[in-house]
Amino acid sequence: MSYTDKIKEKETRKKWVQNNRESRNKTQRKYNLKRFIEKYSFFIQTIQSCDIKEKAKILRPVQGLTRKKIYKYFIIPFTDQIEKEIKRIKWRDKEKSYKERIKTYKKKRAKIKFIEKYSFFIQTLQSCDIKEKAKNLSGIYYNTRKKIYKYFIIPFTDQIEKEISVLKRKKSFKRSKLKAKKRIDNNWNFVKNWIINQGCDCGEKNISKLSFHHKNPSQKEDSIRKMCKRNTKKIIEELKKGVVKCKNCHTIIHIGTSREREEILINQYFNKKSNRRWRYKNKLAIWEFKKTLSCIKCGIKDPVILLFHHIDSSLKNEKISIIYRKSHNIINQEIAKTVCLCHNCHQDFHYIYGLLTTQIQLEEYLNKKAIPLKVDIKDYFSIIDQKTSEFYKLSFLIA
Repeated sequence: MSYTDKIKEKETRKKWVQNNRESRNKTQRKYNLKRFIEKYSFFIQTIQSCDIKEKAKILRPVQGLTRKKIYKYFIIPFTDQIEKEIKRIKWRDKEKSYKERIKTYKKKRAKIKFIEKYSFFIQTLQSCDIKEKAKNLSGIYYNTRKKIYKYFIIPFTDQIEKEISVLKRKKSFKRSKLKAKKRIDNNWNFVKNWIINQGCDCGEKNISKLSFHHKNPSQKEDSIRKMCKRNTKKIIEELKKGVVKCKNCHTIIHIGTSREREEILINQYFNKKSNRRWRYKNKLAIWEFKKTLSCIKCGIKDPVILLFHHIDSSLKNEKISIIYRKSHNIINQEIAKTVCLCHNCHQDFHYIYGLLTTQIQLEEYLNKKAIPLKVDIKDYFSIIDQKTSEFYKLSFLIA
């Protein structure tokens, strides 16, 4: 073959290769187009019923070249507006990503500061028990405690939280107690002022000597001191049911006059069995002894109002109101430790000095020496026998 023939063969081969490539490319393009349409056909059906903003949201993750192909092959209108909306969405996403980065940076910075702040505090906690840990951590907020457990890896967090809840309950109970105390004190101050303004009919206005008397005991809900635990409305309703009286007047209302009291005592003496009459004979003897006495402080002589007050409360063995059940010697010994006071003076003294008192305090209150009483109850038995016999004769004549 000549040289010219060889060149011709090369040219024919080149043309054949080119034609072959073009045919291959055409077939490949057709195949790719088919695949593209199959892939995005269902995707495009959903887009067609959407607005421009919704189309932009759906097409945003798709690449730019594929979007151009979709616009070309599926003939979607308002492509420029969709692209503008996609650009806006991308810009917003960039802003969000930037903000998220700043947030993560701030979180890391806050974590470092938190660890620096509580590192020394945690070192002290590590050598403590669960109860001590709970005491130290109870003053911190719940969210900060969570962070401490997370960053410093503290064991037995559930037990610590239980212990903290117990401590908080105790604190809240104490607070509620203090609030209740304040409310009761305020109510009691209100009642005190009301009682002082009212005063007794006899002219007494000293709060230590005054008391509250219910006119009708069936309407009485509770004592005024206990009513202070309730609302002020209920206290005012209770105050309307009664009258303010001094202690002396109050005792006369409940016990009666001296004559009425004496008749009651004699009736008790006769109504009891013979083996128990000696007790009530002692009671009558104490009553007769009271008639000869008067209050050391104010000088009142009514036996209904008078009381036996122990000079020194440490020497007190038994109450005088119950001592009539004992023998004569025990009664004489117990009365020898006492002084005679009226109800008003007795209440005023205990209001100032409290329940447990001494001889020095009593002498301070009286401004003189406290001389104890001396008595022999047997001396009054003859008077009692005369009175009981007279009462028995009168009752026999009436019958």
